[in-house]
Amino acid sequence: MKKIICLILLCLSVTLLPKTVIAQTADLINGSNIYNDELNPVDGVYKVSSLVGIENIANHLDGTFEIINDIDLNGATLKPIGDKANPFTGSIICGEHIISNFEIKESNVDGDLGFIAYNKGLIDKLFLEDVRLIADENTINVGLLVSENHGTISRCNVAGTFNLEKVKDDCNIGGLVGINEGTLKNSIAKLEYTSSIDEDKKMTIGGIVGTNKDGSVRDCETYADLVIDNAQNKNIGLLVGKLEKGDVKRCVFMGENNKVEGTLFETTIGVKSNSATAATLLVRQNGIDDVSKESRELRNIVVDYMYQMGSVLWTTPEQIQSSCVQKCSSQQCHTPLDPGTIYRGFPYKHSSSTLDRMLYCLDENNELKQWVVDLGNIGGYQTYFGSACYSSVQLAWSRVSNTVNATCAMEALLYGKYTGTIGIGTWSDAWEYKLNDQYTQKCIDLIGIDAVLEDYALVRAGDCFIKLNSGGAHAIMAASDVVVVRDENGKIDPDHSYLYTHEQGGPNNAPDGIVSSWCLDRYKTFTTLLGEAFLPLTIQELIDGKMDEVEVKLEGGCDGRLGLTTGVVSSNYYIDALTINIEENGKEFFNKKVYCRVDNIKDYDGSVAMFDRNFVKEYDLALLTKSLQNIKFNSRKHYHATLTLLLQTGEEIIVKDFEF
Repeated sequence: MKKIICLILLCLSVTLLPKTVIAQTADLINGSNIYNDELNPVDGVYKVSSLVGIENIANHLDGTFEIINDIDLNGATLKPIGDKANPFTGSIICGEHIISNFEIKESNVDGDLGFIAYNKGLIDKLFLEDVRLIADENTINVGLLVSENHGTISRCNVAGTFNLEKVKDDCNIGGLVGINEGTLKNSIAKLEYTSSIDEDKKMTIGGIVGTNKDGSVRDCETYADLVIDNAQNKNIGLLVGKLEKGDVKRCVFMGENNKVEGTLFETTIGVKSNSATAATLLVRQNGIDDVSKESRELRNIVVDYMYQMGSVLWTTPEQIQSSCVQKCSSQQCHTPLDPGTIYRGFPYKHSSSTLDRMLYCLDENNELKQWVVDLGNIGGYQTYFGSACYSSVQLAWSRVSNTVNATCAMEALLYGKYTGTIGIGTWSDAWEYKLNDQYTQKCIDLIGIDAVLEDYALVRAGDCFIKLNSGGAHAIMAASDVVVVRDENGKIDPDHSYLYTHEQGGPNNAPDGIVSSWCLDRYKTFTTLLGEAFLPLTIQELIDGKMDEVEVKLEGGCDGRLGLTTGVVSSNYYIDALTINIEENGKEFFNKKVYCRVDNIKDYDGSVAMFDRNFVKEYDLALLTKSLQNIKFNSRKHYHATLTLLLQTGEEIIVKDFEF
């Protein structure tokens, strides 16, 4: 007996990494998009521009392939690439070029159906459109991009249709991947099922992954319409159909008009559950992605920067007596840093050390440089590098904002023009900032829990929560959009509504036991947020999806040797560092990065003011004199000098380029 199962999934993903453009250096023949020779590599890379190059991937499963232009295959029929005995182990780099209009209608010897049948390599930014997968009697694993993944898939985008009428019993079907035992991140799937499915067949169906056996699925957001008349014998998840092991993190489902009827429904939308009740609650929400593309891009940058700050691994070559790398209960632990111990993320400190500065403190083995060790032992905790809860959020926001000025969580509650922060929702109308008099819990009591829950429902990735109580203040970043679950009366269910957060200064949740003051990808329900009296904040740039254009000015100064230390450079964004590079007769003679802050502390390694608190938007080049004082120039030699400005946005701008 067969019964029609209507299943349409539209899955969208967020990308946390900045957009990368891959240079095209192809020599084209007669203006066409056909490479001189797609069958032979150029500097070890196969340049793919047509069907010939795509089919050649199967002949060099360990090769590196670059898609150099859009390719319309005009309805061609392809075969899945690789199999379990001969997997794809190479790399495919696409650079957002689109391969479109093709079909695959024959699974391989293992029953795998997909563009890549069995992946153990790297697939990055591969875009597939109008893909038609037609299962045969041997098909057991289906994925538009990869049938079985044991490698890495990142920043991919696929769109197509499935015809599963002939698929075998107990199959795994995913929008991107059928079975995942590798890494899948920052990817997009748009798919449609175009055939009836035998209700008696066992199936595992997921919008992104069919079955996650022991892999990682990160940073995906789905928008789905799901209507299933009968889910008997089916494992169906809006992200992952079945989660055996591994993890699904920073993934959010947003859907509407959803209906699932049947005795088994397994979901892995951020949480593991075999409970039909929990699954029904999660599916019953009405949500839409109300964030513009421009806003989403800025939010991705912010969340990714926060994650990187909390992820960097490092060690120390010798003991440092006074530091703070974790928090014990509510007390800061000023414990020594010990050699041989691996630490994760910035140490906890009331300061604002950027990610670039942190990495500058480490050598090629991720070990603290000796001068940093000396600084820790001489200056102690208060002069040591690191960041605190809100300063970490501020640093992340500063990647896209030149208006955020609050330097601590308590100051951020003075939202408005001065601090650059904005209260989310209605709570801000009732809030009065009176330190040691009115705390965030009092504001919640004043406006009521239901009103605060509706404010929580407005939070999107990159926004912030702050609490203030008699013990101090704390700030956390929303690492995902909220998932809002409402009951039949439309009231928010705080126990099942949730999001993921990143925070500095929270309890270490690292499963590997690495010492850290960071808590990344922390699952928080609205009930937890209410219990800790958090209120939401954001910044204007995340609302508008728009950054001010970067402006850099150089006033005064001159060329020649004196040009290195004369003039004032300014920007409308925070200045992180200046890099001085000098060539002598065409060879590197001097190179130094100098960090720019308001007050100069002792120059332990020649860098000016690395670790004190305040950012600057203006820097007097005369402050470089100390860094250059020991350089001896030869009047008979030719020098070429450049001064490059590093902004907290990550942009590098040459402000001086001259010869003397």
